[in-house]
Amino acid sequence: KKIKNIAYRKNCTAKRKTIFAAYLNGEYKIFQNEYLVGTLQEYEQFVNQRFIDPQASKLKQAAKDCVEQLQKKLSTNKT
Repeated sequence: KKIKNIAYRKNCTAKRKTIFAAYLNGEYKIFQNEYLVGTLQEYEQFVNQRFIDPQASKLKQAAKDCVEQLQKKLSTNKT
């Protein structure tokens, strides 16, 4: 059975971070590697505190892209 509530991007930045977006309990949650960071807004704050550009921008964009992909994926599955 396929997992349908996840979207991800591998090897984000030179530090090879994997970003996941998952739809859990009615919210989109962001994971970086194996750690749950929180909502997209919480993830952006996390990144701003720990990374500088261009890595920070790439990580935040990857998370946004994952959420957008997951939103499309979930809306397609409802029809």
